[in-house]
Amino acid sequence: MEGLRKLYEDHPDEIVAIGECGMDAHYPDYEKVKGVQQELFHAQCLLARELGLPVVIHSRDQFPDTLEAIKNYTDLKIYFHCR
Repeated sequence: MEGLRKLYEDHPDEIVAIGECGMDAHYPDYEKVKGVQQELFHAQCLLARELGLPVVIHSRDQFPDTLEAIKNYTDLKIYFHCR
């Protein structure tokens, strides 16, 4: 997350959103990586909130988990790229 924050600090006029982030259950090993995906997704949403940026969400084959996660971020502007 620090790398993303630094990238924004170095290029604030070029970065207009955080993303593409979210949950992706398309691949067979999803259950193994689900917790990591959730943790990173939450961290990216918190970064978007901190920086005042919208979030671009990729939620392939896992809309229910994504919807549950974004209930905590009703203050963010959210764009869905994939559902």
